[in-house]
Amino acid sequence: MRLSACFIVFAIMLTGTLSGQPGKRKVKIVIRTEAGDMYARIDLKRAPVTSLNFLRYIDAHLFDSTCFYRVVREDNQPDDSVLIEVIQGGRFDEEDNGFDPVAHETTAMTGIKH
Repeated sequence: MRLSACFIVFAIMLTGTLSGQPGKRKVKIVIRTEAGDMYARIDLKRAPVTSLNFLRYIDAHLFDSTCFYRVVREDNQPDDSVLIEVIQGGRFDEEDNGFDPVAHETTAMTGIKH
C-alpha cells in the first residue's frame, strides 16, 4: 500500500526555534497518512542542522501530499551485515522547490541511530 503523508506545521510554531528564540530539545510532530497518524520527535539538541532543515521543509509545506517510498526493517535486508531501520519519503516530481543542501550529520556525530 502506498501512503501519502501530510506533515503538520504546528511543531515549528510551538518551539520558536527558527525565529531565534529558545526552543525545546525535542519537538513532536504529527504525520497524517491515509492509514492513520504517526508521531515523531525531532532531536534539536543532538542533530540541530538536520532537525532545523527538516522543520524548515515542514514550515514551507514541501512535504504536503508526498509519499513514503522506502521502508527498511531488520527482516528485509538479509544480505547486509549492518542492519538498519528507516522510513524514507518525499517528492517525486521534477520541480525544484527545495532548499540548498545542508551539512550531513552522521550517526557518529549525533549519537542517534536509524
